[in-house]
Amino acid sequence: IRACELFRSCFVADPGNLIYAEAWLAAVLKLASTPTRPPRLVRWLVARTIRKAQARGDWTRVIEQASTHLANDVGNIDLLMALADAGDKCEHQSTNLRVLRHAADVAGKNEGILRRLADAFGRSGDFSEARHYWRAVLALYPYDQPACLLYPSDASSDRQTLQLPARHVYHQQ
Repeated sequence: IRACELFRSCFVADPGNLIYAEAWLAAVLKLASTPTRPPRLVRWLVARTIRKAQARGDWTRVIEQASTHLANDVGNIDLLMALADAGDKCEHQSTNLRVLRHAADVAGKNEGILRRLADAFGRSGDFSEARHYWRAVLALYPYDQPACLLYPSDASSDRQTLQLPARHVYHQQ
């Protein structure tokens, strides 16, 4: 428990450091061998505190609160997404990717997380990983418009790729 707290304090002090993020997440996972969920009221209060901090743009507070409560509720996707949002807003790309990968491991095949992973890898320039996650989205939702438009060759051959409607119609005179 003490090691988890020390890693958490290092992570909160420097959320952009990938070594701290990985060490803290590994300690949290080892600590939570028997996961227990906190009471519903506690989860609601934590979510409310994080939403208020997000609305104010206080990303350090979001990181602090989410990391504090994630040790008690490792599988809480909302806390992981708040932590990923804060990492994205603070431009800590590597930490954001690590937290999103952890969320994907916890949540399994969650379309929203897979989409965010694909987008984050695309922004970081790792297009092979982005393509991997867009393929996972296509496997879940074969008619997904953004995934079909980005990777039409990955769409199944028995259907046509969906097209988005044109935004502007030009009339010839």
